[in-house]
Amino acid sequence: MPFFTRGSRWREYLANNVKVGIDFAESREQKISQHDSHTVTAGLSMIHIEEFYPHPEAVVIQVDGKLDRHTIPTLQKVCQQHFDATPALRITVEIGQLDSISLEGKHYLREIQDRVSFRNIPEFLKLELDSSSHQP
Repeated sequence: MPFFTRGSRWREYLANNVKVGIDFAESREQKISQHDSHTVTAGLSMIHIEEFYPHPEAVVIQVDGKLDRHTIPTLQKVCQQHFDATPALRITVEIGQLDSISLEGKHYLREIQDRVSFRNIPEFLKLELDSSSHQP
């Protein structure tokens, strides 16, 4: 399946391959062009978030940098807009490019792990995310 980030090819793909109204295509295209990249710097913390739509029912949120108390609100905002989306999207969060993560960042990832799929989990996080899903 093709991989689109924005533009008229996205609308053309939807028109030819997905039986939905043009309103959906236009709103999804607007969302892509308006919310595709977020970078926040707070003190020594920096996070960069990019959103990709590999197909109309899914979003991939790619996160790199530091995930700590200064940058968590940005990731929360991006995730929340997709949690609230209608129709609901399959959300994948790529975290392989995280440089570091605080205890608060780990807590947030554990908090959302039932609502998203994680991809490219760094070795230093795999055990913590796997074991948290088995805690009583």
